[in-house]
Parts: sequence; structure tokens; C-alpha cells
Amino acid sequence: MLGWVDRATGYELGLFAFYTAPVGVVAWNLGRGPGIIAAFIASVIWYMADRYAGDRYTAPFYGYWNTAMHFTTFIINAVTFAKIKSSLDQRHELERALKESREQLKQVANAAHLCPQCHRPYVPQALRAKPEESLAARTSEAVSVAPSDGRGNQFSRIC
Repeated sequence: MLGWVDRATGYELGLFAFYTAPVGVVAWNLGRGPGIIAAFIASVIWYMADRYAGDRYTAPFYGYWNTAMHFTTFIINAVTFAKIKSSLDQRHELERALKESREQLKQVANAAHLCPQCHRPYVPQALRAKPEESLAARTSEAVSVAPSDGRGNQFSRIC
């Protein structure tokens, strides 16, 4: 259809951008290989539309040269669109994997007791104290200035 419109408008009116769009769409959705095939098809259609529209070059070489330049540009567009899509897909996969890893790390960090100041493992004071000392620690908790992990566990001052 685009070739027919291009033929009808004549070779003096360039519709290059309209040939590039389908090449980009094919490369984006199907990849580099199909994009290059679409680039070749677009170049052939462009060449045929100009030939049937009555383009006149002083030598046939110029028509072939122009077609080759269009084909080269279409290939660059196809490869670029395919690479951008591939990079975006890879980035989304890496973001998903990073999010998953962060969630797993949060679960491990919540299960392990780490000092928020030095990030070393510790045994919470409540687990170290004897039962009778544990009661005394709980009552003095409000007055104590020892750091806490937010779960009611106080850290030793050894950090």
C-alpha cells in the first residue's frame, strides 16, 4: 500500500519516514533478523515505486546507489530498534531479579540478629540473660540507653 501511495505521489516527494516506521515496528516486536528482512523489503518497494513513478537518473548507478543508501539506513534503524528493545527487556529482567534478591536479603536480615552500628552478629540480651535477670532487664528497658534493634532486643555495649 505504501509503495502504491509513493508511486502515486511521484519520485520527487519522498516518503522515507513512512518506510522506516514499519521496519522499526518489525524489529521492535520480532527482533533484528526480521527487522533486516523488513528493511530489504522496504528498500525493494521504495525502488520499485520510484521506478514506476518515472524517476530519471543520468545513469542507472544512481538509482541503485540511492536504494543502497535507503537499505543501509533501514538496516541501521532495524538494528537500533532491536538493540533498544533487547536492552530494555534485559533491564526489566535485572530489575526483577534485584527486587527478588532484596526481598530475600531482607528476610535473611530479619532472621539474623545484626547490630545496626557495626553490622556484626550478636546474641540479643534477652537470650543471654538468665530468667531472673531477664525480668530485671525488661523492667529497666525503658530507662536503659543501650541501642535496640526495634524488636525489643537490646545490644551489648561491646560494639
